[in-house]
Amino acid sequence: MRKKCLAIAKKAMVWALAASMLVGTPLTASAAGLRDVYKVEDGWGNTIDNEDDTRTGTVSSTHSDSNTTVLKGDAKLQGIVLSETNVKLEMDGTEPKEKTLTVDFDWGTNSVNDEIEAWEAELRKLLTWRSSNNSVVAVRNDKQNGILDELTLVAKAGGTETVTVSLDDNDNNIHYTTVANVTVKQYATGLSFDPALDKEAYEGTSLNLNDYLVRDPKTSNDNVTFALVEDVKKCATLKNGVLKLKDKKAGSEVKIAAIGEKTKGEHTFKVVPANHATKVEIRKAGADVTRKYDWLVNDDGNKNVFEAVLTAKDTSAPCTDTVTWSSKKPSIVDIVGSNKGESVTLVAKAVGKTTITAQASGGKKGTISITVKANMTGFEISIGADSDGTETTLYSGQSLKLNSTQYFNDNGPVNFTDAGLTWSFDGDAAAVRNMKKVASINAKTGVVTIKPDVSALNQIKVTATNSKKIGTTKAKEMKPINGSITIKLEQINITKITVYENMSAGSRQIAGASLKANGTPQTIKGATVAVPVDTSRTYKVVAEGTDKDGNEVKNIENALNWASNNEKLAIATRNANGSGTVSAIKKGTATITVSGATKKGNKYVAIKATFKASVTVPTKTLTLKTAKSGIAATNKPQTITIKATLDKGTTSKAKNIVWSAVKVSADGTKTPVAGADIKNGKLKLKKEGYVAGDKYTVTATLADAGVKTSITLNVVKPSSKVQFVDADGVKLPSTNKIGLEGSLDLQTQVQVNGNWLTPGQDDVAKVKYTLNKSDIVLLVGNRALPIKKGSVKVTATTSDGKKATTTIKVE
Repeated sequence: MRKKCLAIAKKAMVWALAASMLVGTPLTASAAGLRDVYKVEDGWGNTIDNEDDTRTGTVSSTHSDSNTTVLKGDAKLQGIVLSETNVKLEMDGTEPKEKTLTVDFDWGTNSVNDEIEAWEAELRKLLTWRSSNNSVVAVRNDKQNGILDELTLVAKAGGTETVTVSLDDNDNNIHYTTVANVTVKQYATGLSFDPALDKEAYEGTSLNLNDYLVRDPKTSNDNVTFALVEDVKKCATLKNGVLKLKDKKAGSEVKIAAIGEKTKGEHTFKVVPANHATKVEIRKAGADVTRKYDWLVNDDGNKNVFEAVLTAKDTSAPCTDTVTWSSKKPSIVDIVGSNKGESVTLVAKAVGKTTITAQASGGKKGTISITVKANMTGFEISIGADSDGTETTLYSGQSLKLNSTQYFNDNGPVNFTDAGLTWSFDGDAAAVRNMKKVASINAKTGVVTIKPDVSALNQIKVTATNSKKIGTTKAKEMKPINGSITIKLEQINITKITVYENMSAGSRQIAGASLKANGTPQTIKGATVAVPVDTSRTYKVVAEGTDKDGNEVKNIENALNWASNNEKLAIATRNANGSGTVSAIKKGTATITVSGATKKGNKYVAIKATFKASVTVPTKTLTLKTAKSGIAATNKPQTITIKATLDKGTTSKAKNIVWSAVKVSADGTKTPVAGADIKNGKLKLKKEGYVAGDKYTVTATLADAGVKTSITLNVVKPSSKVQFVDADGVKLPSTNKIGLEGSLDLQTQVQVNGNWLTPGQDDVAKVKYTLNKSDIVLLVGNRALPIKKGSVKVTATTSDGKKATTTIKVE
């Protein structure tokens, strides 16, 4: 069934409203297709039935009686930000973990008076929360009071997802979004290997151990490494999780281990005799083996199954090799689903040539060259919505981009490829000359531009023909279907244009144009506005003018044209209410022009207002790090440096971070740190201004990027030394020997004022262990569990920087 032709309304010029204004941070993940695995409540605690699966996990208030009488003119909401935007949660096994997030409102330099507080109270009821995947992290409303500025995150499985909070005040056209990146680390409680490994461990093959790893629980995602524990006959090597089994080693025994962060699993198997392939050939399913295949999507569709034909060394026995498929150019032909097995499903994506390879695990491979062809059988011009597809209306000075829907018979997909249409005026030579007096058309892009003066003609007609030979059909044989459109023209006289930063009353002017006394149009120098990449900004326009007969025209803003000089960076769109939306695509600066036609003397000329759209790339994450998480209570002046790291390629600057800090005394008293003592990530502590037991929470905020994160530093009793001891408190020797079936209890003591104390208690610094090798022993708490023979160095580091080492030798 053919796609319905899109069109623009003939006279009313109803243009689709583009993306909402002032979106602070783009959505970084989609919830499409996810089912509701956690109950979803509104702001009053009522369970919501999910009518749209793409919004699964949304928590929003049902309160709709917002106070629209509050004056919004002078107050300017800069954005919203979460209390933390880099959230890390840890789960042991399947026990859920929770964390509370709150939303703050940024009013810029405005003082928060009673009026703003009243407005903010209403805005808090309009917040919407959404998890990108409820099976990993869900959102829960505990207050059930209609206000959604605080919700609980519930971590349920390992993964990295986003929680998005949106503010949509449609009455005032205010739309902000902020995103928390939530990483849930779920530790495995058990690790093992799939029994299939025993059957598939053929000599002369390679096994990716990750393909056989079995986690308990399945959703755990802590780091797992592999070790070759025992290989008496030297028949295997292990690198980056790939176990290579040497040829002619059948019957040899190999012992491997999977090492998680809190558990380990071991497995012993014997190398299986192999019957390797000596030849690999490829064919389309049901056809003959061939080295070349011409794929005509008109006849074959764009999906096909291809098979690998293996010739084994021992022709009387089955071949033991497995096959892995790949495409040299996935943009031409790609693999659908699994790329392993004796057959694979391929999808044709574009016209061109590529090579498909079937690689057998024994080393042999086969290839097939595929040439994808397609015969275009017709097209329809697409011009917008709400029209019959044959006619539309434009005002003088406006432009319109025409598109097409291309067809490739019943078996071929719509718009499978591009026939390279050439756009032109439709008519005889005299008619075309007249149309060129009032309009121009870009032959390659299909953009029609109406000139300021259209008094010579009241309509034009545009058509397109294909310019490329697609597949085997000659270009002249591809006739257009419904390949023309009539555009009616209307003259308009714009005398003034003013563009405002947003739709709110009192927003600043960013561009404008008016007439001089002699009728010559003049453009006011426009401002530069920031638009974050993948988001949009909507701008209010006020215009004055008349029709060609001098009659005042209401809503004349609809007669203006919006254009970007670089649509690779930003796209400008006119909206139904006369406003314009700029959608940011890529980092850079584009010039946005809002234009029309104005009468000067007896002719019409262009009148333009311009401004710059600077497409920014705000950081999505903000992480804080310091050399020592513990502050030694020396009572001397100290400066603690906290380093902030932003995403690579971002336009956000560390110098724009707003830093704040709060001191929490041992008795719970909270004291904000003076601004002068927390600047550029440097926390200054004054002499005798801090004692052991105090805590400092340092917060970094980039409001324009919608990111915020904190780090907590503990004031501890100054450590002078740290040492390893056994369970009885006896200092361990420099080298400790244990057997493969044994274990070692590793404990530490921290020396404070000459006394050896337990770390982490009574304001003594905590201790962290690190290993110089990951495959000799596994540290679970204070216990070292052997994995294989060898030596490993263990380092203990106190939170205020003291270190000690010991060596464990597994025999």
